Amino acid sequence: MTPIVILETNDFKTALLKICDLPENELEKSIMTLSTLFRYSDTKRRETFCKDGCNHEWHNIDKQHNNLSDVSIEQTTNWWTKIRRYFE
Repeated sequence: MTPIVILETNDFKTALLKICDLPENELEKSIMTLSTLFRYSDTKRRETFCKDGCNHEWHNIDKQHNNLSDVSIEQTTNWWTKIRRYFE
């Protein structure tokens, strides 16, 4: 099952837990799918709640990392672990 199908057929919490359990060869698609979803949602949030500026860590990620390619595989794995713990 692909990440998009999982998101379309489950509530968000269940979908994230199932995505965390996908085989490694599905992780790139999962990251791209979730990134796109979060980017769309975040754009809407910035246009409404944060239009006058904010201190959200994720809105200032460009100040934390000079280049997102600097983010390591270990950090990515850690993000999946955090997502799983949050939703379990």
